[in-house]
Amino acid sequence: MPFDIDPRYTETLTTAQILRDGAAYLEAHKWAQSNSYCDEYGNCMLGAVAQGNGNLACTFHAPKNPIYMALREYLGESPTRWNDAPERTKEQVVFALRGCADAVSS
Repeated sequence: MPFDIDPRYTETLTTAQILRDGAAYLEAHKWAQSNSYCDEYGNCMLGAVAQGNGNLACTFHAPKNPIYMALREYLGESPTRWNDAPERTKEQVVFALRGCADAVSS
């Protein structure tokens, strides 16, 4: 599903591409829990999605946001809560971002 992130951007990215870009960003950078995003401390799931797409000026925590909604449906709970679970790993987060991207593109 197309999602125009910010009118200042000239291209429209798909939800799947935005999620894949977030996964690629997170693979190359630190991961964090209980933190939105900050290069010094790492990036949570939603922070990596924002950073992986040019530090989007977009509120991914908003319940009506297509990225948030796709992740919530795929994970079965809030992406923030899922990311911050004590047993969660960076590899699981990257895998989930890619899995969600595949689910929304099929």
